[in-house]
Amino acid sequence: MSLSVLLIFSNSPGEVASWVSSVCALWHTQHPSIPIVVMLTPCQYASGQEATVAQGFDGVHTVIAPSDTLKIVFGFKPFPLSYQRASILFCGGDPFYAKWFSRRKKIPLFGYTEHKKLSKKGFDQLLVRQLGCDLMATKIALFSSSRQDLLSQYGLEDRPYTLFFLGSRPQHFEAMFPFFMEVIRTMKHVQDGSFFPLVGVSPFIAQGQLDRLTKAHGTPCDFIRGNSLDGIAIADFLVTIPGTNTAEAMYMHCPMMVLLPLHRPDLIIFGGVFGLMGKLPFLGKGLTKGVVQILRHMPRKLAIPNQLSNQDLVPEFSGCFGVTELSEKLLEWVMSSEKKDQQRHQLSQWFTPNTQAGETLCEWAYAGL
Repeated sequence: MSLSVLLIFSNSPGEVASWVSSVCALWHTQHPSIPIVVMLTPCQYASGQEATVAQGFDGVHTVIAPSDTLKIVFGFKPFPLSYQRASILFCGGDPFYAKWFSRRKKIPLFGYTEHKKLSKKGFDQLLVRQLGCDLMATKIALFSSSRQDLLSQYGLEDRPYTLFFLGSRPQHFEAMFPFFMEVIRTMKHVQDGSFFPLVGVSPFIAQGQLDRLTKAHGTPCDFIRGNSLDGIAIADFLVTIPGTNTAEAMYMHCPMMVLLPLHRPDLIIFGGVFGLMGKLPFLGKGLTKGVVQILRHMPRKLAIPNQLSNQDLVPEFSGCFGVTELSEKLLEWVMSSEKKDQQRHQLSQWFTPNTQAGETLCEWAYAGL
């Protein structure tokens, strides 16, 4: 029997890879004798690889799949680890499951969120992401690998790589891959010998899927599979769709462009009521297309550094753009040291890695034991 245990509720690739990994790393350093149990909850954004990835984090004793989490939360299955005291830490997803389990088992509940409107009811304490107190800042502060070591580790030459992230969800990666292979081919044709593309493959993408896609569409570039921070540390410039990668890059001060292709509205996953409506037979596809049409004309910021600073620090490009149009726009940045240096400086002025958010959450959870 374990005297104490930390339970972490989370859901999808971004939260697991960024928030949960950071908390686990700090917790294991501070309290190595107290095991961590990661309880994954149902989520429309999940890739199916969350359990495998989380099992590799420091200090993690057990990872519970979403179906089993539901059974445990509602009392249809026993908890897999005996303990005397516990704390619950909510790190993304629907807070209902963590709140219900906390209430039913009378376990203190602490949480982290990027949504300012999330109700604090049911939480003993809730930390809302803000400038200077961000779990992504904690993740980057804990990252220590040097670029030279990483180049050696991945067998890469020392070049100014342009890194492409096509998404950590299999359906996004599947749709983006053929298009971006053509973009890379076009850019290499225009800037042969001075453009060095590198595609980052998320651990949430199965190797079989990557093998099938490369066989079908070729490999006009190098690939790097593993920790996204490794790829960003190597890169001279990042091209990515919206998501947590934009937050990682901003704290690592890596210049980037954020893209939102709207060619495939069926692949856009909405939360809340729009997400449910989009799944309706016959009507769902049409409703999703309608929402996308509205989004095209709504002013909004896609990149997390732009959202947090309320400034246009990072260029954004959305719409139904073609290979040639996108290639030209990317090359304007990839081939301009001045543009990249200016963005790098702006990011460094706004965002500084620190462990404040992670330390606060670990402190709360330990005090709750």
